[in-house]
Amino acid sequence: MKHVRLNITTHVYEEVPVDELTRFKNELAKAAGAIVPPADAKKLGICVFCGPKELKFRDELSVREYSITAMCQECQDKVFQ
Repeated sequence: MKHVRLNITTHVYEEVPVDELTRFKNELAKAAGAIVPPADAKKLGICVFCGPKELKFRDELSVREYSITAMCQECQDKVFQ
């Protein structure tokens, strides 16, 4: 799977190394207040913002959201109000 981004200067899509993409996602999460990188949070089964706590989700959509963002139900509710 190739990852691409739009170069806003040249308006050309460029391939992005996965390492760079992961680093960008981690930096973005940290800027948003994450206490652990999303990939690590998912591996550990914790919330990216709250840390260790029992993860309970309201529905399948919330479970899928966790697989993308690593946010617990409470944090998802705060973000998507």
